[in-house]
Amino acid sequence: MFNSAFTQEVQATFKELDTDGNGTVTAKELKAKLEQMCGRPLQMTTVELFMKQYDIDGDKMWSEAELAEFLRKNKE
Repeated sequence: MFNSAFTQEVQATFKELDTDGNGTVTAKELKAKLEQMCGRPLQMTTVELFMKQYDIDGDKMWSEAELAEFLRKNKE
């Protein structure tokens, strides 16, 4: 599975993204964080399409496991 450092990174990132604390990351939550990071507005449809790539169960939200999959595949 994942090592503990990676697991801690996933948990910390998920907590930061899940601003309402309901256990999922919505496109709205991800969009707000990405806009904060890049300093410019993003189109909601762009964020939704991005999320869809890793939305394994198709609920239009990311679980912690789906975020972990995204981070695992995009590690340098």
